[in-house]
Amino acid sequence: MYSSTNTIAIAALLSLLSGIAVFLQGVREERIKRDWLNFFTELSVALISGATAYFAAVHYQWEQALLFLSVLLASNNGRETATKGKDMFLQAIQAIFIKKGV
Repeated sequence: MYSSTNTIAIAALLSLLSGIAVFLQGVREERIKRDWLNFFTELSVALISGATAYFAAVHYQWEQALLFLSVLLASNNGRETATKGKDMFLQAIQAIFIKKGV
C-alpha cells in the first residue's frame, strides 16, 4: 500500500518542493548565498530527510496523511533532521559496543 509508485512520487515531490522553499526562504533572509551549489545542497538534504521520514513512516505503518506530514516536516527541517538522525545513530552504535564490552 505505502510502497506504491504514486505514494513514493508524492513524497519525493513534497521533499523537492520543501527543499526549494527552504532555499528561497534562506536567500530572502540572506542566510544562504544564491548559487547553484547551495540550491542543489538544499534539494539533496531535503530529499534525504524526506526519504528518511518516508521509510520511518512505512516501517511504523503510519496512515498515509501522517506519512506525508512527516515527509514535509523532515524535508523542511532537513539539516536538523540529518543532525538528529546522526546523533541517534551514534548513540545506538555506542550503546551496542558498550553493552558488548568492545
